[in-house]
Amino acid sequence: MGRLPVVDVLAGHPHFVRHTEAVWRAMPPEMRGAFYTTRALDPGLSELARNSRGGRGDLTLVCSYGDLVSATINDNGVNGRPVVFMEHGAGFTFADPTTGIAYSSYSGSPDRPQVALFLNPNEYVSRANARAHPSTPQVTIGTPAMDRWYNDPPTTPYQRGEAELPTVALSFHWDCALAPGTRSTYRHFHGKLDEVAHSEHWNFVGTAHPRMRVQASLEYNTLGVPFVENPDDILATADLLIFDATSFGYEFASLNRPVVVMNAPWYRDEPDDGIRFWQHIPGIQVDEPSDLHEAVLDALDDTLLVQHQRQAAIEAVYPYRGDAAARAVAAITEFGRTFG
Repeated sequence: MGRLPVVDVLAGHPHFVRHTEAVWRAMPPEMRGAFYTTRALDPGLSELARNSRGGRGDLTLVCSYGDLVSATINDNGVNGRPVVFMEHGAGFTFADPTTGIAYSSYSGSPDRPQVALFLNPNEYVSRANARAHPSTPQVTIGTPAMDRWYNDPPTTPYQRGEAELPTVALSFHWDCALAPGTRSTYRHFHGKLDEVAHSEHWNFVGTAHPRMRVQASLEYNTLGVPFVENPDDILATADLLIFDATSFGYEFASLNRPVVVMNAPWYRDEPDDGIRFWQHIPGIQVDEPSDLHEAVLDALDDTLLVQHQRQAAIEAVYPYRGDAAARAVAAITEFGRTFG
């Protein structure tokens, strides 16, 4: 293929749009095919110039297992084309305890039909996918959705002296019952949320994984605190993030800001395999709800020891911080020129 490949994109949820959009915008117009998503999630992408072969491109880019299935199995007009699969998270891996095989939605799963190229955030993911797919190219690129933050590091209103108190944000993962490590800690910490939300030491906002958005917004409304739907708004304004099983916590910590990691009893049954929780914890971990408020106070102090811990975790999880979208486009271009 002497010309640039035309790449269609399929992204069915807001967090998938956030990741694939960064790559699609970095492509030259002649590479951009169609961007399949709902109108409610289209962030102005339809206004960008694109190739006239959109919808009939050479490759399809996805960043989730569900969209991969849609691109390769369902009759949606993109069947039969090779797929570029980009990991949208930090690279967590959870496996069936009886077989040791990684679940379909996580890195290292053998269930990746028609994937021709993997774009991975770090070497953990590259190694896991290489074990499952030894003949498929693996390229470590970083996380394109974070490029804008690494290339132009933000400061919060508190850091700029425009707010008297720091802003503390809280994010829960959705309660995915697939494995202990994919669960939310909401049930464990629920009873202490009021104390943390109304502390005199900080301003408080809440957010959550998109699949927990409705439940979380109701909970935060009951607490009388703002609910922030867009994670980039949290990155722009929060000084500290409390989180559990979400990769967003690692993204936040990679901006060199303190975090508090919520643990729960069921997480302790998770095998030590991959990034969270046991190998690379980017901040203070709290096991008991009664300790949460004090943990946030300690994390805001951001001692040198905590800074070193955070830096070590981020170096492992995000070996590249910035220009990930450009790496993705370069990898797709190189693959496209040698494909077929």
